[in-house]
Amino acid sequence: MAEQDVARADAEALEWLLALHEEPESAELVARFEAWRVGHPGRARAWEEASGVYAVIGDVPPAHAERWASRPDGRGRAVGGARRPRRHAVQDPGRRRLVAALAASAAALVVAVLAPGAIVRLQSDYVTGVGEVRQVRLEDGSLVSLAPESALAVDYSAGQRDLRLVRGRAWFDVRHDPSRPFTVASREVDARVLGTAFEVDAESPGVTVQRGLVGVTSRRVKGMERVPAGQGVMLGRDGRFLRAPADPNAVAAWRHGQMLVENGTIGEVVRALGPWTRDIVLVRGQALSERRVTGVYNLRDPEAVTSALAQAYDLKVARVTPWILVISER
Repeated sequence: MAEQDVARADAEALEWLLALHEEPESAELVARFEAWRVGHPGRARAWEEASGVYAVIGDVPPAHAERWASRPDGRGRAVGGARRPRRHAVQDPGRRRLVAALAASAAALVVAVLAPGAIVRLQSDYVTGVGEVRQVRLEDGSLVSLAPESALAVDYSAGQRDLRLVRGRAWFDVRHDPSRPFTVASREVDARVLGTAFEVDAESPGVTVQRGLVGVTSRRVKGMERVPAGQGVMLGRDGRFLRAPADPNAVAAWRHGQMLVENGTIGEVVRALGPWTRDIVLVRGQALSERRVTGVYNLRDPEAVTSALAQAYDLKVARVTPWILVISER
């Protein structure tokens, strides 16, 4: 099961935990849940982990739960909708156990992420944290901008400039030097240039060209895709490159803390928010995740992004723990 699919199954399991807690007597909901759970072995694993944490918590009330409902910044209430009655956040022991389970799941997720994070740091020369954009001038004068939660390894020699995007996204403005080709390798795609400006996304994975010409290859397909300025390629699930036009002025807009979305999905917006926030943001339901949206969003203020989505598309955003936001239909 691919890393992205594992993360999706874990997020969906938490969504089902919330839904079943709120409507435990709904036969229709239970039937839909069972269809989801048996649909893939990875989902059964994700559900066992999520519900297992809940079962272990039992009747033990969560520590500091009373503070979650009364924080002065308003994070203990629904955002973009009506305020939750205080009794639901403080006096309902079932909800308190659910909050504890979700908090424990979030804590387990932190532990799971820390160990790989240490390995990434050992493999990399430059690393960024949550919400951090870093600009690096390489020894040949080339410029690199690293997106939040990204990592880059650099290996220069007399005849070659080799870089590896270990994680995340990066934008490159390459100093022209025909005698030393400049290559960026990521998890599944490689980009080879002489002098240009382009973005590499190790997570999608894909390459978008702002200026010049880039040759893109993949370990999964033969041949090279020649990508000119104003175009981008993404590696599809079938291993083939998907080509699409790209506004050169919008390439790597995250360098300026912006996300430009034109007919994208809510799920894509939420995934893009991931490196900019310590929150776990969940979208209730596949249909809502695939709803199309358009807008310009300020990545430096993730909560403002979720609030803007709620206001523009009549949604509700609720904070169910200090670390988890849930976007749902009203």
